[in-house]
Amino acid sequence: MESDASEQQTGRKRKRKINHCEEPNQRARQEEKVKDVTDSDIMSSKRVYAEGERERSQSPSKEKKKTFLGQSTLTTFFGHVGKKTPPSSPARLLQCHRDIQEYRNGYPDKEDDKSLIDNLRFYKNEIQSRPRGDFIDDIHKHWFGDYSRLEEHHGYIQWLFPIREQGMNWKSQELQQHEAKKIIASENASRRLIKSYRMMLDFWGMRLEDEKTGVIVRGDNWKERFTHLNRSYHNYMRITRMLKSLGELGQEHLKAPFLTFILQEVIKTRTLINAQKSCLNYWIHTIRDEKKRQSVLTLADDLCKKYTS
Repeated sequence: MESDASEQQTGRKRKRKINHCEEPNQRARQEEKVKDVTDSDIMSSKRVYAEGERERSQSPSKEKKKTFLGQSTLTTFFGHVGKKTPPSSPARLLQCHRDIQEYRNGYPDKEDDKSLIDNLRFYKNEIQSRPRGDFIDDIHKHWFGDYSRLEEHHGYIQWLFPIREQGMNWKSQELQQHEAKKIIASENASRRLIKSYRMMLDFWGMRLEDEKTGVIVRGDNWKERFTHLNRSYHNYMRITRMLKSLGELGQEHLKAPFLTFILQEVIKTRTLINAQKSCLNYWIHTIRDEKKRQSVLTLADDLCKKYTS
């Protein structure tokens, strides 16, 4: 689901407090044997998410609903799911469902703190990201294409893509609802968000071909960058954060085209095969619109039947 040299000790001590179930133990992921996507992989993801929906809808009281949606997922993830069950097990998928459901429901237990404004000020180019960061306009100007810095610096992604969860950069703040509304309303801030998106896509070997449709194509550097992405699992956490942030900041329409592209590369060409579990079990389910989400899942089904049968 990033840490700076000056914060490594703090990050390690507080790691269990982060609410993020997307990324398993990195060493286990690196050692895991990559397999083709199968119908059962997709159906398992669909089934567990559907079961979670039924459990939530059958909740007899607001108190139980609050427990299901609001409980911390990290302790379970690090204490049990991440260590004792395989990455795509039903228990892990259910845990991911709870995290995603809370996101799609707008974090019902969280209050909007009007005193927190760092994300808004950053996107207005008024303050620098921290630690060892810069103003957002300078990041776009000087960091674009600097792949070593984008890979090794772990404190900028929480600023470029703020979400309503605490990340592992303790110098960043959770996104507040009042900030999101003002960023969406600001033409300059929205333009900067798209630049952030373009910069990270380039880092991963992709290019935004059309801002309105969200269509993604391979970048000129795709072979080199795909090779890197296939072995750099912490970037899957960054993608999760990016997708959630796009939804919070008025760019929900960019998710489905991005995931359509990823599915083609995962299943059809197998160039991003290591991203299959994150894509099927997590990324697709960040899409808030049910019809669009089901459409992407149907595409995954169709690709699987055509290219892995």
